Amino acid sequence: LKMLYYINLYQVKRNLKKFIFIANTFY
Repeated sequence: LKMLYYINLYQVKRNLKKFIFIANTFY
């Protein structure tokens, strides 16, 4: 169960990085 939580956290971090990159591109 904990492993799944960490994987989920990793996915969120990756998505956040992508979002920040896109936001910076538009800014």
